[in-house]
Amino acid sequence: MPRLSERLVIYSALLVLCGLTGIAVAPAAGALSFFQVVVVIELIYWLAKPARDAGRNAGH
Repeated sequence: MPRLSERLVIYSALLVLCGLTGIAVAPAAGALSFFQVVVVIELIYWLAKPARDAGRNAGH
């Protein structure tokens, strides 16, 4: 499964869970939770992403 579709599945499930939190607690709490988790996921994705040409510059 491509990485974009994996993240979309994760975001969909997260949206459902945060939506339920918003219904149970407060809409602002659900929205803020969703935003915070999405920012952390994207930050980890971009920090852990390997360089595209890492193999080319390795001196092989």
